[in-house]
Amino acid sequence: MVTFQLPGGEIKSDAYSAFVISAEGLWFLVTAGHVPRRIRELTEKGCEYKGAALVDNFGTGAKYFAPITFDLRTTQPSIQEDDVKGTDLAVYALGELYCRQLAANGIVPLAEGQWNNPSADFDGCFVIGLPSQFIKQVGTDDRPGEIDTTVVWIPLRPCSEPAEMKKGGERFYAKLPDDIFRSDGVELKDVDGMSGGPIFIVKKLPDGSQKYCVLALQTSWRRDLRVIAGNYIKPVGEGIAAAVREVVAEQATRAGNATVPPLT
Repeated sequence: MVTFQLPGGEIKSDAYSAFVISAEGLWFLVTAGHVPRRIRELTEKGCEYKGAALVDNFGTGAKYFAPITFDLRTTQPSIQEDDVKGTDLAVYALGELYCRQLAANGIVPLAEGQWNNPSADFDGCFVIGLPSQFIKQVGTDDRPGEIDTTVVWIPLRPCSEPAEMKKGGERFYAKLPDDIFRSDGVELKDVDGMSGGPIFIVKKLPDGSQKYCVLALQTSWRRDLRVIAGNYIKPVGEGIAAAVREVVAEQATRAGNATVPPLT
């Protein structure tokens, strides 16, 4: 959730879809690359950044309902946006304090075993996110910028790459259902705002249980085709893990080359 004061003085918040993965024992927040770009563009248009927060209370086991303050001014993402290849992702490294706060409310990151070996044989897939249509501004004078939103999951039907959405890089494509309704019967008319949400695949096991993993990050869609596109998560996670190992190796090299000043 990101809060701005508009040029006219109104305070307004937006919610953006994201999820947490772990690599080499560290936690990372993953979202679409155009999310931080949109935030930057709002400030360039005269909107004043008032703050941001991680909302981690959507789970049934949540104990704390106040959002976690997330300082976007000091937590800079690694962004990859390439319209030719269709790459659209942003990764935030989460510090220990953020990890502890998220874990206290039951947040468990998608571990390497849940993103580094997706099966080509699966029984179903779905996307999770926060559609803009369901965001309501409920702020008051005492608590400006508060919003109410709904997490939705939508079943998907994988499809081939439409010619109208063709990019240079490999992406995941899937068809949305013709009609999508919230549990209270309200129709979801589009999926704007769900960019950055995870696309999961599910496999039924012989013992009746189900195994799931995250396959892709939802990045775009075509309203007329009712097709969404996403960047595969495995290469993203592998890139993060490789970068972490490189930093660790560099730190180890520096420590090995350190010299102790002579005693005087």
